Amino acid sequence: MAQPNQVTRPGMTLLAIFREGRARRIAVRAAYAIMVGLFLVCVARWYSPRYGFSWLIEFGGRLNKTWIAPVHETNFYERPDSYGYDGQFYVQLAMEPGLTDPGLKAALDAPAYRARRILFSWTAYVLGFGQPRAI
Repeated sequence: MAQPNQVTRPGMTLLAIFREGRARRIAVRAAYAIMVGLFLVCVARWYSPRYGFSWLIEFGGRLNKTWIAPVHETNFYERPDSYGYDGQFYVQLAMEPGLTDPGLKAALDAPAYRARRILFSWTAYVLGFGQPRAI
């Protein structure tokens, strides 16, 4: 006589069936898939078709004459009549993480301070394959 499977054993509650294996694995995988999906939806909500995610960085229009050339070659959001936020300096470091561009000294508000925090910029450079548009 064949062994009864987990679902058909008499007296077994639904919770006991869940704890025994397959149903639990399926539920955990479904929960992970739902969480990843929700994360991607949340990220997509912040994407702008025109500027990508650059509007989150908020480049200040008052400083645009000092930016390095790769920044000017990309399509990014520039907030007029603003000095912008820290992200604009780190983006410039990410576009030139070797610190070889002579324009970086003028482009950064505090080059020694910004260059000490280079890991974020190097990470962006590597993930963007060194392409300014991808960074």
